[in-house]
Amino acid sequence: MKTRSVFFLLIIFTMSPGLLGQMTVKNSTEDILMEVNDEGDFGSIMLLSPTSSTPTTTTNKLYNIGGMLYWNGSVLGVGSNSWNLTGNSGTTPGTHFIGTTDNQALEFKVNSTRVLRLEPTSACPNLIGGLSTNLVTAGVVGATISGGGGTNQNLVTDDYGTIGGGQNNQAGDNGGSTSDRFYATVGGGLNNKAIGEYSTISGGRNNTAGAPMFATIGGGESNTSSGLRSTVAGGESNVASSSGSAVGGGWDNTASGGASTVAGGEENTASGQFSAIPGGSKNTAQGYHSFAAGRRAKANHNGSFVWADPTDADFATTAEHQFLIRANGGVGIGKTSPTQALDVAGTVQMTGFQMPTGATNGYVLTSDGSGVGTWQAVTGGGSDGDWTISGSDMYAAVSGNVGIGTSGALNEKLVLENGNFYIKGGNSLLRGTGGGQRVEYIQAIYLTSSESYCEVEIQGANPGDAAMVVEAHHICGNGYGGGAAYGKQIWIISCEGGSSPSTIVEYPGEYDEASNNKITLDGASGPIIRIKFHRRFAYDNGSVRILLFGGFNPETVTFTSTNHL
Repeated sequence: MKTRSVFFLLIIFTMSPGLLGQMTVKNSTEDILMEVNDEGDFGSIMLLSPTSSTPTTTTNKLYNIGGMLYWNGSVLGVGSNSWNLTGNSGTTPGTHFIGTTDNQALEFKVNSTRVLRLEPTSACPNLIGGLSTNLVTAGVVGATISGGGGTNQNLVTDDYGTIGGGQNNQAGDNGGSTSDRFYATVGGGLNNKAIGEYSTISGGRNNTAGAPMFATIGGGESNTSSGLRSTVAGGESNVASSSGSAVGGGWDNTASGGASTVAGGEENTASGQFSAIPGGSKNTAQGYHSFAAGRRAKANHNGSFVWADPTDADFATTAEHQFLIRANGGVGIGKTSPTQALDVAGTVQMTGFQMPTGATNGYVLTSDGSGVGTWQAVTGGGSDGDWTISGSDMYAAVSGNVGIGTSGALNEKLVLENGNFYIKGGNSLLRGTGGGQRVEYIQAIYLTSSESYCEVEIQGANPGDAAMVVEAHHICGNGYGGGAAYGKQIWIISCEGGSSPSTIVEYPGEYDEASNNKITLDGASGPIIRIKFHRRFAYDNGSVRILLFGGFNPETVTFTSTNHL
């Protein structure tokens, strides 16, 4: 120790019961002032000079070693268990840490205000960041508030709830136990509440993801997702209230049916189970598995599909399983510019057709030059032209006569002009040809012997000056007497009731109007004309042909034979 000169100055005050003195310890460079009471105790020690705090071997730091006080700056330093403001090295994770060792929360502050609070719990700790008033309800475990708060606190009320930021957001229902609405999440935004189990709100404001669980809101404003596994992706004032329901966006849309969907638009409601609305405005899909799109399309029945154009009027179904289209510009299939309500570029195949406009029983469908079809009577108009089809038969209900190929006066029920007319039934054939009236009857016959015959009876005949030609010819076998060609056998014909001839006539070959091998009956006076055809040789077949010319109009033509074909 350095040698010093010490001067003691003792000042005694007699104004108080106790004595107080000051002692100055001084050398040429340093002064120390000590206060001493009447019992010799030091009240204080003060370094008067020098006043510098810079550590040196002789400083203003007072040490006491062995009862000796001295200044020694060489013993100043940093301990090995302290944390430096400039960082530490050589630390061991898990061994060296910043924190507490008791069951107390740890807070970090900035500008004397808390910005982070770490709370111990009985299970997973809580982390509360942001505004100092952000809060985790007592008893909650595993909660996280990353930040935010602002003028309104963020609040986690149920276990493992999470709030990323924003303000006045809530994770949990703030009622019941702390474990009845766990794992709720709000990413951020303002005034959002995720109050169902596993519910999520990504952001936006004034949104609510409610009970019971798995409800999701992507963002937007004033949206509500309250059904099990329901989703509102965004938009405004949209509601998904049933299990599995979804609203994609838009505003004022509601998906209230189970697994129903509204993709977007405005004021649309999908209330039927598995119903869908892709967009548009003021549409309703009310039926089970229904679909509505456009404007004011109303699929009110199960299995219905409604597509409506922008006309400001309801377009609604009237029964189940309907497919309705309102398209004032037309529907095009394979066409981009339809000109009709339905315009198809291609062939239309159908199993039935019905055009009720203008339809009347028995009318037929006709077309104009543009292909426009209309229903008309067979006669071209009026009601006296109905045709009736019954099975394989067709009947005409005209009260007058029918003309074919003529527009002149009709004096008969059926008039055929300049054309061929065939009617076939059984073994008979009726045929008219040429410009005059001609009726032909053909009957196949089979005669078993030369004594067999076929009789033709014509009743109600009043031929006047008309002519009747009768021909019989063979269709197989050998020629008669070797003089006739194959297929042209000779027949014996007898005639009764006719004026000419009245005797049996025999002729060979087929009928030929240019030849004379025919029978002509002129002016038959009897009501019945009978003609018998006899076979010369047995066991052969053939046919009989009767031609009526002119005004012949018999009521019946009857072939009588037990052995005709």
